Amino acid sequence: MKKKILKLFIVTIFITLSVFYLNRMLSVKADSGWDSDYGGSSWDSGSSWDSGSSWDSNSSSRYSSSSSSKSCTTPECRIRELIEIIILLGLFVGFPIVLSLISNSNKQRTITKKIDKYNQITDEMANSVIPGFNIQEFNFKAYQIFYDVQMAWMEFEYGKLRELLSDELYNLYEMDLEALKIKNHKNIMKDFQLIKIKLIELAEENNTYTAKIVLEVKFIDYVENKDTHIILRGGASRKLDNTYILTFVRSKEEKTATICPKCGAEVEGNTSGVCSYCRTKLINDNYDWVMSKKEKIEQR
Repeated sequence: MKKKILKLFIVTIFITLSVFYLNRMLSVKADSGWDSDYGGSSWDSGSSWDSGSSWDSNSSSRYSSSSSSKSCTTPECRIRELIEIIILLGLFVGFPIVLSLISNSNKQRTITKKIDKYNQITDEMANSVIPGFNIQEFNFKAYQIFYDVQMAWMEFEYGKLRELLSDELYNLYEMDLEALKIKNHKNIMKDFQLIKIKLIELAEENNTYTAKIVLEVKFIDYVENKDTHIILRGGASRKLDNTYILTFVRSKEEKTATICPKCGAEVEGNTSGVCSYCRTKLINDNYDWVMSKKEKIEQR
């Protein structure tokens, strides 16, 4: 609300000054002859165009006298005109700059408020949901999952993504990757810098744990042609500051499969967690934390 009032005030001042100085400048130009000719008696004097005497002598003399008496001829007057023009140009040039600075300043304050409005839950709150839960360890694990997802996405590693994402999110990523492959594009991400991470929610419902974090991270992010390496979107020299809300889920139970989901071999009693026939991972992904939602709330 305060931002809108400030912008309205600046716009009002700008318009007022612009009208004032524009009116001064236009009145000087109008005094040089146009208003006098259209409003004066030369058009109403009844003189004929054919005779030519009224226009050539009478009206012309009035134009000359009006111009000499009302136009700006003194050095002081011309300096004043020049100053007024400079002020008006300064208003037109400076007004967008001022508004841009105000907008950027307010945007920065808004971004800060968005990040800081999220508070990390306490150890007591977390342990009331999962006894012995370690927030610091989970935050590290959550960031590692996020990072591994980015790397697997960049390298088209479908199997890795399958381990790190929920079924629904994996299906979306798979479709997007297929679109990138058709276009022969590749999304490059590098130089990751963790800025801030907070666990903001931990809950249990329907035998499933849900955790949410707010994550601020900087990294270079662009899209290039896989063959020519020509950058198509983004830039390779500037880090983007991204803020996300990431949701992770895992089953309340922990158990391994009794039948390999890939080859169908019986693996009951297997303690390695890997099928001895096809080397497929046997631990169901949903029995460990996987990312189920990624929401970008800000990018700078």
